[in-house]
Amino acid sequence: MSDQNHENPVAPPSPVAPPNPPTTPPSPVTPPSPTDTPPWPEGQGFDWAGVSTGSPTGSPTDGQFDSPIPPVSPYYLDELPLDLKKQAREVKSRRTKRSLIIVIIVLVVLAGVLCWLGYRFFLAPSSNSTPALTAVSELDPSAFTQAPETTAPVFSTSNIPNLTVLFGKTTDEVSTSLGDGWVSVKEEAQNDPSSPDVATLATYSYTATALNGGDGTDLDAVAAAQAPTAHLYLSLDQNGQVIDVYYTADLGLLAYPDVSFIDLLKDDTIILGALDMAGIGPKDFTYTAPDLDSSLTYDNPDSQNKKITKQSQIFSGRTSNDGAPTAWVIKVTYEFVPPVASLDDNASIIRTISIQLS
Repeated sequence: MSDQNHENPVAPPSPVAPPNPPTTPPSPVTPPSPTDTPPWPEGQGFDWAGVSTGSPTGSPTDGQFDSPIPPVSPYYLDELPLDLKKQAREVKSRRTKRSLIIVIIVLVVLAGVLCWLGYRFFLAPSSNSTPALTAVSELDPSAFTQAPETTAPVFSTSNIPNLTVLFGKTTDEVSTSLGDGWVSVKEEAQNDPSSPDVATLATYSYTATALNGGDGTDLDAVAAAQAPTAHLYLSLDQNGQVIDVYYTADLGLLAYPDVSFIDLLKDDTIILGALDMAGIGPKDFTYTAPDLDSSLTYDNPDSQNKKITKQSQIFSGRTSNDGAPTAWVIKVTYEFVPPVASLDDNASIIRTISIQLS
């Protein structure tokens, strides 16, 4: 009984036979080709240049991706087959070319803008130059106002008339001899004991004609006030015939140059020219240019604050004419209005020449 109560001893395990060695070697792993479907979902892989072409769209629940795709190794191209490397370099080259073309276009546009700005602000005419022309039809007349007339009046010129032919004539004959432009102003009876031979004094005048204006503007008023004039004073005897002639004129009317007094009379041109126009042949005349100091006239010669009122010079001589006149006197005067302390001061100058024949 007691022997039956004892358990039977456990038999030791049988030894395990070793596994049979493989009869054929494993097949080599073929690398994927560019045409094979990548092992990731479509639109969530990488292009062969190493730039991500999409971001993971899967979720942890669909078993595709649990996190964004990690960045590609900078040595990724070195790990690609030769044909993929070539394709990646071509893609990169095309992108580089496109970038260079865009940069070149931008630079050309910027250069054009800079050239236009340079011409506009440095080479183009300034604002006070002639503006760009605009078609007349495009102008709006209501946008413009009449610009004030600023042009100075321009006057006609004349010559000294032949004065010698007036001797012995009556006033009617004088008017005919003087011609157009001369106007008889008045005739006055004289009774001067110092000149008993003079019975009448006749006055004539000549006024230059303005060559511009004439349209009723302010220029006409300026022209009327500034027009150069000439005057002729004739002494007539008891028979009404001319025995003396006195002529005076603005130098501007005679077209003499607007220069200084000394420059005007630096030689005998002005004097001999005036005598010639008046019909006078000077006899034994020697010209002497005026001296500056002796030509000046002052308002208060003894004052320290004296001012110059005029410059003048008198020339005289005999005539070589047969009969009257026998003597001549010419006076050139520059009158300063108002008087000036120095000839360098700006002032209005009344320039006249007068000729007396007797």
